[in-house]
Amino acid sequence: MMKIRLFAVVALAAMALGAFGQGPNSSAEEMLASIKAIQPPAYDSSKKDDKAYIDQYMKDYNEAMTKRMDLMLAFYKEYPTHPETPSLLGQRWMNMAPSADTITEIDGVIAAAASPKVVETATYHRARFGIGMSRGDSAKALEAADLFIKKYPQDPRGASLLSSVAETQKTKEDKLAMYERVVREYKDAPGAKYAPGKIKMIKGLGQPFELSFTDAITGEKKTMADFKGKVVVIDYWATWCGPCVADLPKVQKMYSELKDQGVEIISISLDVSEDKGGLKSLRDFVAKNPMPWNHYYQGNYWDSEFSKSWGINSIPALFLVDQNGVLVDVQAREGLESRVKALLKK
Repeated sequence: MMKIRLFAVVALAAMALGAFGQGPNSSAEEMLASIKAIQPPAYDSSKKDDKAYIDQYMKDYNEAMTKRMDLMLAFYKEYPTHPETPSLLGQRWMNMAPSADTITEIDGVIAAAASPKVVETATYHRARFGIGMSRGDSAKALEAADLFIKKYPQDPRGASLLSSVAETQKTKEDKLAMYERVVREYKDAPGAKYAPGKIKMIKGLGQPFELSFTDAITGEKKTMADFKGKVVVIDYWATWCGPCVADLPKVQKMYSELKDQGVEIISISLDVSEDKGGLKSLRDFVAKNPMPWNHYYQGNYWDSEFSKSWGINSIPALFLVDQNGVLVDVQAREGLESRVKALLKK
């Protein structure tokens, strides 16, 4: 049954090839050129509030990506041992959602064993999808990751898999143990980049939160001692971050209603470096949007030292520091206002 289903997927991709002017007699170079030529449409951010534009953009984007991904699978069928095949399959699977059909496709590629590199790529994505389909079952997630890690113990992508497994752990202790395994087994791997910060985040709960900075708007020097006696929201964000900007009205409302009760905000920007316009972008944004609180511009995008030291690899991310300067919450985005009000009552 598995082979029949995979054959059906490949057959559909082959039909798509015909639609693009490609066929079984096309050379690898021609097929690669066709894949490269299919690009998603450019996004006009000035039309972000135009529903008709957004709907059409998403339709065009999805059509382009579907065509591109179909060609990638068809390329594998025609040239399974080509040097570009593992990369193309990897790109295809990175753009697919976890599902039984996706797993069937990958299992078929593994069984076909076109080349060691193809099998390795497929096994990695099999593990990645397995974690994604574990539905928070940490044991199943770890089992999926270890299927790849035991077969390819030197592959640095194991760090990324274990980091994903860590996020499925239910207890603080289990999550900490998983991140410590990442650091222990994959110290220099790219996927271990934020693991030390994640460990600091877990251990930092219940401990004094230390921070000193120069406000990017006022030029004033600030330390956490300046906020003693207040509940402080630590808001990691960036002007380029769509979800951060979308959350801004909620943060503005909370601040407006609760600032007189003893609430402060420190926005920690992950905008790009000053020479690339990051500081200007921040100042221009704050000038146009009411954000009458504290602003720490780090100036080095995802590699900014402070946010990286706390394992921040996705934004928005919000911490809460209580009136005594103690870090009490590192997942405060959801239900921010109610969390802040609960702290104010203590």
